[in-house]
Amino acid sequence: MYKVLITNSEQVEEGVLSESLTLGRIAPEDQSAHIIIKDRYVSRQQMRLTVCDEGIQISNVGTAEAKLQNGQTIAKGATAIVQVPTTIGLGRTTIKLGMNVELPEGNRNVATISAPIMSSISDHQATVMLPDGSAPEGATIANWLESILSVQQSSAGSPEFYQETADAVVTSIGLDHGMVLLLDKHGWRSVAESSSEAVDDLTFSRSVLHRMQTEARTFYEPVSEMDSPQSLANVDSVVASPVFCSDGEVIGAVYGAREQMDVGGAGITPLEAQVMQLLACSVSAGLARIEREAKVARLRIQFEEFVSPELAGELERDPTFLDGQQRFITCLFSDLRNFSAISETLGAEGIYAMMRDVMDALTQCVLDAGGAIINYAGDGMAAMWNAPLDQADHAQRACRAAIAMQAAMPALNDKWAERAGMPLKVGIGINSGEALVGNAGSRHRIKYGPMGHAVNLASRVEGATKQLGVSILITDNSEQLIGDEFLLREVCEVRVVGIQQPAAVFELQDQQVKAMWRRNKEVYENALECFCARQFNECISMLERVMETTGFIDDRPSLLLSLWAHEGLEGNPEEFDSVYNLDVK
Repeated sequence: MYKVLITNSEQVEEGVLSESLTLGRIAPEDQSAHIIIKDRYVSRQQMRLTVCDEGIQISNVGTAEAKLQNGQTIAKGATAIVQVPTTIGLGRTTIKLGMNVELPEGNRNVATISAPIMSSISDHQATVMLPDGSAPEGATIANWLESILSVQQSSAGSPEFYQETADAVVTSIGLDHGMVLLLDKHGWRSVAESSSEAVDDLTFSRSVLHRMQTEARTFYEPVSEMDSPQSLANVDSVVASPVFCSDGEVIGAVYGAREQMDVGGAGITPLEAQVMQLLACSVSAGLARIEREAKVARLRIQFEEFVSPELAGELERDPTFLDGQQRFITCLFSDLRNFSAISETLGAEGIYAMMRDVMDALTQCVLDAGGAIINYAGDGMAAMWNAPLDQADHAQRACRAAIAMQAAMPALNDKWAERAGMPLKVGIGINSGEALVGNAGSRHRIKYGPMGHAVNLASRVEGATKQLGVSILITDNSEQLIGDEFLLREVCEVRVVGIQQPAAVFELQDQQVKAMWRRNKEVYENALECFCARQFNECISMLERVMETTGFIDDRPSLLLSLWAHEGLEGNPEEFDSVYNLDVK
């Protein structure tokens, strides 16, 4: 038989492979040996493990790709034969195949705990007996539970935490000696010791620790049946329970010993071994908490650079929100105009100083609107709303941020326009839609953000602002969500590179926009309606009248629409494509 250890964020489960074993999210209809994996990235029926002469055959019958520790992958429908011990990566689950767990004939006296905690206690009366043959009183059991709870509540990873655990082995369980041991590259080392009597130097059974580490479970056995060193001469029985790290590796042990009595052996009962295991689990949980808190602290330092303190705080409450998930978001892209020309004027030192000022100001606009920064790229910036936290008004927030970004430009120009040799201008594109959102970076460097069609379209629309001569463009996907808070002018329908479905784009303006823009908005949209209906003469007439009478001649969308209408007149109106094909990528 071989040991199978399943670990992920939802479970830590041990099984045994004797001949054949299936793994997956749903148990098969037949009665074959099966372990259910609590991982949504694993198929209902994912993998079959079979013992063969060459080792263990792995048959991948699911859709998820299995990854071996040597870098080899097992695709859907493929098989591979491996030697144990080995590790398999599947979705977000780690599967460890251990060595044959069948004990040699000479060691059948060694007791182990491999089943779930406390599962066998009710099976045998002897399980609940104390060394003197009596059953534990309620007060004794309560004392055990109190000790376990106290260890859990202690400051994990500190000397006090380890010492409290060692003391509990002696004062609560009633063993004569207790130790907490940690395993490193140099071997086992004691970090806390406790004894019922003064002892110069406590020692431990390395053979029991080796078995415990190899099979990753609790062992308890009499010393009298071992080749024990002189230092264990007065010890009757020992017990060792494994302490695990978050990856399921044994990194330590809670160890206890009971000394010999004048008459008969003292022994260690299965119940006492179970309590030792619970103590070890508490130590594992404490160390995992410290590891998690340290990880969260590192992530938060990275994350706070891009999001508001409120969003960064969410990381502490729920670190899993960095995992990939489908979200309906609003995405904003911005880009500084004429960046190359400005760079030549300012030089390296000047351009970096200016960009710090510009990005600080624009970033603050995003954060004030509750957005999260996706990325900085040269003279551009990307942000999103409605992830990781729910924001019902995410489209409005993005539009408010865009208006605030435009409002910040005059102050930036007061400082930098003269040195740059031209006014600073920014183009902004906004789109709403479904996206996969999560950490696309690594554990060393967060790159939290979205991926998908909605993101690509927002980027393309930002590029269209330059061609269409407006500062802020939003798609009809966002326009449908924002209500009456902002002024909008439908500019045209566009088809962008890589996306076949046309999208209507709207110029976004603050309510404080100039009166002339308000007066001509209706005329422009009427002209656009005529253009889309291929009534090109009517379209041109409307636009010319407006431009002649109001001075709206510098309005680039009006000039472009007039140009497109003239092109329509020159060709076949029935074949004319009223959708503007953007050449930006």
